[in-house]
This record gives sequence, structure tokens and C-alpha cells, in this order.
Amino acid sequence: LLLTANYADTYTKYDGGSSTPYNVKNNVTIAWTGATAQSDAWRAGANTTTTGQQTATVTLTPNDEWCVTTSGITASHEYEVTEPAPSYDPTVGLSYANSILTIYNEAGLKNFRDIVNGSLTQAITVDGETFSGTDRTVSATLANNITLTGEWTPIGKSAAPYAGNFDGAGHTVSGISITSGMDKGFFGYIQSQATIANLIVEGNISGSTYVGGIVAHSKGGNISYCINKINVTNTSTGETGGIVGYISIGTTITGCVNFGTITGVNYTGGIVGYSSGVIERCINSNGEYSLTYYELIKNYTNFCLVK
Repeated sequence: LLLTANYADTYTKYDGGSSTPYNVKNNVTIAWTGATAQSDAWRAGANTTTTGQQTATVTLTPNDEWCVTTSGITASHEYEVTEPAPSYDPTVGLSYANSILTIYNEAGLKNFRDIVNGSLTQAITVDGETFSGTDRTVSATLANNITLTGEWTPIGKSAAPYAGNFDGAGHTVSGISITSGMDKGFFGYIQSQATIANLIVEGNISGSTYVGGIVAHSKGGNISYCINKINVTNTSTGETGGIVGYISIGTTITGCVNFGTITGVNYTGGIVGYSSGVIERCINSNGEYSLTYYELIKNYTNFCLVK
């Protein structure tokens, strides 16, 4: 018997004679079909027993459990859990649930940035939530790989650093291009409440003062399991890093990898240009290591490698 799932926290192959809980992350619809010699039971809050050739559909909400129990099965079965693709306006590129923005495309990423920076030209409403001013604490996750076009303006400013949770979910933002200006990175400034995780970035950044692939200047917060493939250049005597240009006390960088070429005058490093924080289990690579190696560092502690 096979259990499959999309957009789910976990999914498990199920063998007859036992029950397997299935925790869902978002609302899903379960379509159940099967033919049994005796009986199957499927449950979502309450048990229902069916016999013979049956089809049933039930909707679950987050954190519900779904179990299948069987006895005396003589025929093969499939139990399939699917979740419809979320509906969103591609011109806005966002959906909103559980206080988290999901970003689907370039328009969505730019709208998220403008929400953080307070630079929306007009208010936008996403799934009933209206964004109009500055929201530096809004959390977001990427749903897809995204390719940017044109000059990129960083997320978070000196006077208003980003202070939310950003999860790249293993996706890549490519085409990041910055040709000049102070304090440049995919993120400009972040502060102590911020977390940035599971993000891959590609492109070219050239700037002055604080310049970094992921973040220009971290005033605190946590950056973990991010990969920089941006070539970073600092045209001034400021701080330059593949992951972050400058990190202040209260910043922790864990399990990050730099594959980009980093060029600076002073305070230049593959991971960080200047650090008053904590750096652990990071790799600065000259291209010798693959992304598989990046996955391995999650299994080590107090480990840094510079090539």
C-alpha cells in the first residue's frame, strides 16, 4: 500500500497490518479508492469502515491525523493524498496564511521587499490581509526558484532592518544584479529578531561600504544553511563577504557555503568580511566541493572549512 503526498510535512509508505499517522501542513483532500477481501477503515477525526470496492473523499485541516488500518487484504491498494496548487494572483505573486507570506514569482519577491522597506506604491491585499505601510517583521517562504530581472534593491534598510523569518525552502533566487551603491546584498540590513535560512542566491553584486551575497550588514539574528553563488565586489575600503559583509554582536551564521568570487580592499572574507558574531560549520569553497558536501555539514558541529 502506498501513501503519497504533495505540500506535506511527511509521507510514509504504509504496510498492511499497522496504522500510519499522516500530519498535514495545509488543507488537503484525500481521495481513497480500494478493493478489499474484508475491510479497510479510514479516519479523519472519526472512523468509517467500508467494504468491497469503495471511493471516499475527506478534507483535513492542519495538524489532523489520517490513518489507514487494514486486515485480510488480498488485493493491492493505493491511498493518495493530494493538495491543489494554491491560488494566487500572478501579478501580486503572493499568498498569505498563518502570518506567513508565500512567494511564487519575481513580482511576489519584489512586493515582499517593498512591504519590508515601506516602498509599496499602493496597498495590496493578500488573502484578506492588507499591506500598505512598512512591515519589517513579516515572515515569508519561497515556493519556487525565482529569476530576477533588472537592478535589485536589497530587502531591509539601515533605519529599518528586516526582523522577520525568511525561509528559502532550498530554492534559488538567480539573476541578482546590483551595480553600485552603499550597503548592498540580497538583504541590506537585518536585526536580532531576523532569521534567514535555506536560501541559494546567484548573480553579481558590486557596491561600497558593507557588501555581501546574502546580507550586507547583520545587526543580529541567525543565518543558516544558505549558499552564495554571487560574485561580490566592494569598490571601497569597507567590509566584504560571501555570506555577510559585516556581522555585529548577536549574529550567528551556521552551515553556510560560499561559491562566489569575493573581491575587496580591506576586511574581505569568503564567509564574512568583519565579524563580531559567531560563525560555525561554514565552507568557503573555490568550487572544489559540490552541494552534496554542503548537506554533509549539517552533521558536524564547530566546523569551518576554508579553501
